[in-house]
Amino acid sequence: MLVCSSQPKVTRLNNGKPIISPTSNWWESGATFNPAAIYVENNPQNEAVIHNLLGNEFADDPRTKDGIVASLYRARPKEDKSHRPWTRSSLGLAVFSPGLELIKRFDRPVIAPDEDKKHYDYVGAEDSRLSFFDGEYYCLYCGVGLAPNPRPEWPVKTRICLAKSNDLLTWQKLGPVSGNVNTEENSNKNGVFFPEKIDGHYFMLHRPFFDTNYSKYAIALAMSNNIEGPWQDLGIIKRANQNPELAKHIWVGAGSVPIPVGDKKFIVIYHRGHVLNSGSKWYDLHADLFNFNNFDLHKPANIIERCLEKLLAPETPHELESISREGVANVVFTCGSYEYNGDIYILYGGADCCTLAAKVNKKELTDSLLGCREHKEPEGEPA
Repeated sequence: MLVCSSQPKVTRLNNGKPIISPTSNWWESGATFNPAAIYVENNPQNEAVIHNLLGNEFADDPRTKDGIVASLYRARPKEDKSHRPWTRSSLGLAVFSPGLELIKRFDRPVIAPDEDKKHYDYVGAEDSRLSFFDGEYYCLYCGVGLAPNPRPEWPVKTRICLAKSNDLLTWQKLGPVSGNVNTEENSNKNGVFFPEKIDGHYFMLHRPFFDTNYSKYAIALAMSNNIEGPWQDLGIIKRANQNPELAKHIWVGAGSVPIPVGDKKFIVIYHRGHVLNSGSKWYDLHADLFNFNNFDLHKPANIIERCLEKLLAPETPHELESISREGVANVVFTCGSYEYNGDIYILYGGADCCTLAAKVNKKELTDSLLGCREHKEPEGEPA
């Protein structure tokens, strides 16, 4: 794998201020972060979906002439009297113009945690990713339930769960994804589909974990003949290099839906987390070029061809400081990106409390990945 040094320009949108912030609605009064995103082009096939989301009020709104962007964001209340281990997470819905001007925001969650304590998402529905296949929208999310054998430091069990919808508003929960991605032994999260079939198969990134040793957290690949499963885990394909001088733990996890660049190649934006030697955490974003022309069932990591370090790192106040009681400072964390007018728009959570956005020119990013030369991976401060 080649590590790239050429850095494309990343522009923070809305002057670096949130595009989704907490409101007085109790379920989203504490934090609104880690957003999924999907671009719905304005065409005859999507007319009913757009109209159903916006209604007659926005029928002639010039902001929707090219379509809309739907975002499912993770929301938490300031206080929660449900006696869960921590405040519940729900998924709210906001609708933007393709340039990320807010058009409409719904006052109730579209996917909420179940009230049954034995349910797989009783504690929360977290960190969704949105995809579209064969006339259906699919939402992969992290379902958090109570652990069957809870430990004081980890009282929950997390699974990659699936829901589907034909209008982005009403969702049918399909439960934890089938196959061997979710197991009795491990928890799992950061599930994201590749946006198209590749050689007759669907592919998914995920991040299984077994204990609280963050250094073991790594990105795995899974494959299926059907988007609804069963899914076959192909194993770990990417681990983080450790740097004891900088951090006690460094790990990686999947980010937003990969961006296709043609010929079975994809830009994959992912996060890298750190527990610094100071004890604080730090999350930044990186980009890889995945090339499925190199796919080998027995060596799945061969698809990772090139890596761009530090696409986006915490710099602004909304990324460095959390206003949420359960938030984490020094975080940029994406679950949603899409392509529009030659740019890749990245929606991301800032410091576990609000939703921010940035964009990068797709050609510049692709050229940075394709034009890189091999050199030693940089070490030092994560910023």
